[in-house]
Formats: sequence, structure tokens, C-alpha cells
Amino acid sequence: MREYHVRICERLGVRFPGPTRQLSHHRWHGGMRDGLTERRLDKLAETVSVDRRTVARWRGWWLGGFTTTPFWRAASGSFMPPVAPARLPAALLERFAGDAAEQLIAFLSFLGPITGGASMRAF
Repeated sequence: MREYHVRICERLGVRFPGPTRQLSHHRWHGGMRDGLTERRLDKLAETVSVDRRTVARWRGWWLGGFTTTPFWRAASGSFMPPVAPARLPAALLERFAGDAAEQLIAFLSFLGPITGGASMRAF
């Protein structure tokens, strides 16, 4: 599984500072698709070795901060029917075709312009 995640990161050109934390895309995808319950929050926090507050902060960003970015305001019009903001990031992930791994790769590629570098200047 680790080799698979490394290949995804290499294909996307993703770079992580410090120790890389591996996340099972199936667990991540399932939690996003089905909603974040207290039990899933605990399991997700344990899986990625971060505090529950960090996961809650990530969720807050998806539900509030992300939807106000120039990137999302420009990109959201590409989806018909519109993506339900209250269901982010699950509602966005579901829009990409393929199995869970292919959806995750497409999802991360879509988010590429807001991950830093020269492309950020456009947004």
C-alpha cells in the first residue's frame, strides 16, 4: 500500500515537508462519502496520526474557507448539478469517475492549482 501512495504522490508531483503520513485512500474516501461521525473522526485522526482538533479544523476549512477561495468560485461553475457546499469534500470527490483510487488521483489533481507554487498566482 505504501508503494501505491508513493506512486500517486510522484505522479501528481506532491511534496510533503517532514515525515510523510500515509492515509488509506479507502478509509479516507469512505469517511468523506458517508459523512464524518464521532467514530469516523476518531478513526481518521488515529489513521493519519493527528489530533481530532486538526481533523475538525480541516473539516471547517472545507465547509467554510474553501468555498470562499477564488479558485472554488471559478471552478465550481464547471459542475452540473452544482456541488453541495455542506457536503464538501465528499460531494466534490464523487464527481470524479473511476474506482476509489482513480477518483482520489483526479480529486488531488483538480486541487493542484491551490497547493502552492507559481500556479497559485492565478488565484
